[in-house]
Amino acid sequence: MTELVENYEIITAGENIKIKSKIEDNIFLFGNSSEIEELITNLVSNSVKYKKPNQDNIISLILSKNKNKVEVLVSDTGLGISEDDQKHLFERFFRGEKDKSVNVQGTGLGLVIVKKIVEAHNGSIEVHSKKGKGTEFKITF
Repeated sequence: MTELVENYEIITAGENIKIKSKIEDNIFLFGNSSEIEELITNLVSNSVKYKKPNQDNIISLILSKNKNKVEVLVSDTGLGISEDDQKHLFERFFRGEKDKSVNVQGTGLGLVIVKKIVEAHNGSIEVHSKKGKGTEFKITF
């Protein structure tokens, strides 16, 4: 995951975004590494798309162990997601209310893909967000 973080730092340079990471040592996750990378990349990409314009933004990536589970947290200080939109985030082609106020390109499939990858690895995903405050995705394997 360290390489991914370095890639994200390069991609977000000049975007008013700081990438913070905390990666615990000796964490092993059995599964398809390219799918896990796609999952994290989709979440970080959304954080970049929905950053607060003309403000400093932070995207945090945390990889940790909690008992015998692996947790991945991807959080940001971006625009946040309304409670109504949170109910539909994992539906195909869903584009939230925020997409109408911000010029963001996309198909509405990124989070559907994320959820399928999580489920294929016997994991679970939660979202916590407040409009105007940011979003956190918590994935547990």
